[in-house]
Amino acid sequence: MKINFKLLFLCVIVVFVVLFCLAVMIHTKNKNEEKNKTMQIVNPMKKSTPQEIIETIGVKFNEPKNVSEIKYFIISNQVAQMNFIKDGISFTARIKPAKQFEDISGMYFNWNN
Repeated sequence: MKINFKLLFLCVIVVFVVLFCLAVMIHTKNKNEEKNKTMQIVNPMKKSTPQEIIETIGVKFNEPKNVSEIKYFIISNQVAQMNFIKDGISFTARIKPAKQFEDISGMYFNWNN
C-alpha cells in the first residue's frame, strides 16, 4: 500500500488550520465576555427618615402642607432629599448644610436672571 504523502500533508495542514481558527474564536469570545461584564457602582442615595436626616446631616425639612407620598433620602451622607406629591404633581426638595450658597439642583449650567 502506497501512502500519498501530499494528501496526508494537506490533511494535516487543514486540521491544523481548523484547530488554530477554533482556538482564536474561543480566545476572542472569552475576551468579549470579560468586556461585557458590568461594573457595579454603589448607589450614593439611600432611603431615610426625618430623624436619620437630622442625626446624619444636621438639617430638618419643613414639610409642605397637604402633600402625600413623602419619601426621604440621604445622598452620600451630605445631602438630604424629600420627594412628595402635591395636587397630583411630583416634587423634589434637597437641602445641604453649607456656609454659603451652593447649587445642588443637579442642573449644571449658568442660570440667567
